[in-house]
Amino acid sequence: MEDDDASFATVTIGSRRLKSPSPSPSPSPLTPAITELSPQEGKCGTDVTIVGSNFGDTQGEDSAVLFEILSGESRFSAEIISWSNTQIVANVPCISAGKYNVYVNVSGMLSNKVEFTISPS
Repeated sequence: MEDDDASFATVTIGSRRLKSPSPSPSPSPLTPAITELSPQEGKCGTDVTIVGSNFGDTQGEDSAVLFEILSGESRFSAEIISWSNTQIVANVPCISAGKYNVYVNVSGMLSNKVEFTISPS
């Protein structure tokens, strides 16, 4: 008797076949999400508050806030002032004025991108 039900494992003991639930896969980490960026424009050195979810309680070794040129060609890390699961405060990097996408990288999981304008100094 074949059983194609992937949610069960079949174990044979002697001549008896037993069905038991398969172990559940490990839950995957939740994707970080930005819901608000404030302010949405500022000069080099301005503190920007990023509000959202799934950032992690503390900044991990492989976690960062990135400012990306809209063309996607270059990315710049921001200095982190504070980090919590729902709010990050980062310092705008001193890079060329213009429009950038800001996003959060949490150990390789990328948030949505939100536009930010760096004003001329």
